Amino acid sequence: MSARNYSNRSAANKAPQRSIQHSAPDTESPALSPQDSELSTQHSLDLRGVKCPLNWARAKVRLEQLAPGTELELVLDDAKGVRDIPRAAEAAGYVIATVEQRPTDWRIVILT
Repeated sequence: MSARNYSNRSAANKAPQRSIQHSAPDTESPALSPQDSELSTQHSLDLRGVKCPLNWARAKVRLEQLAPGTELELVLDDAKGVRDIPRAAEAAGYVIATVEQRPTDWRIVILT
């Protein structure tokens, strides 16, 4: 078998080169509210539609990104998550400020 030399191909025979541009990945979750900024002491995470234990995993990741002394407001519609998240948060060293049942969901405020 002989090796083929492709370097002598004419420009007309070459396939056009395509450049692929990659955009930077989103660092913020789309579920975060517009009031979130690194300077804010209040953050919100919408977990409606996210079932336990994934809702706690997402909340914990967000809590670990926040500076001490900030609040994270969770909005969720999973009854099991409402029961388990405050327990898990306290076990991880966070303080539960509020657990509020609303007509269609629950609101939990966690202090870092």
